[in-house]
Amino acid sequence: MCEIQTSEDVPMRNEKLDNEDARRRFLKELRAGLRDDPDPVPNLSRIACTAHDQTLQKAALAGLAVHGTKEAVLAIAKRLLDSWGVGTISRSIQLCGRLADQGGLIVLSSTLFYDDRFITEKIDAMKKALAKSGDELALLALDRLGDESELHREPKLVNQWREKLSHITNLDIREGVILGTEWQGTCGWIGRIPAAFSPTDMFRARRYVSGRVPGLVDLYQSTLEHMDK
Repeated sequence: MCEIQTSEDVPMRNEKLDNEDARRRFLKELRAGLRDDPDPVPNLSRIACTAHDQTLQKAALAGLAVHGTKEAVLAIAKRLLDSWGVGTISRSIQLCGRLADQGGLIVLSSTLFYDDRFITEKIDAMKKALAKSGDELALLALDRLGDESELHREPKLVNQWREKLSHITNLDIREGVILGTEWQGTCGWIGRIPAAFSPTDMFRARRYVSGRVPGLVDLYQSTLEHMDK
């Protein structure tokens, strides 16, 4: 039996189509980096971090990657620290790997143990970046870390991983891992373990990261420090 469309149905259907078209256009603009926006990175960051829609968030993250600046990396890092939205966190991890030249590997290594759901994804993203750059020594070091499942059986092994990574040839990964221990209390699944590095190591890492990705240390302090209690 055919459904009869009344005159009242037509405006509602047209309105829905208009809304869908507007959404598609907006998503396209986001993915392109909001090219006509006079200040695109802050606006993309706001959408990536506050929109209650992961499709919008992912599109905004893609737009940030188009800009490919250190400010964009900082914005992606901010979204990565949010524990909501597994798919969007995964996208943030992938994009940090692609933005290795802008400091993306620092974000991945410094947050490596904050959320045990994403350790393997972050390692894989770092491996892809190292393979692309031809950094075979650093890639080999990541391959030798061991099985992630060991960390869940014995969380104290995290310090062994940190120690190995602190000798890696890639500076971004090395200093990021060291910096990350400053807020190790955020890693609830690990529990309290003694810091693996000296104050001198920590000072050097903080200075390096501050120069490489300005604002990242401040972001960690404002976002993570209240969790480190």
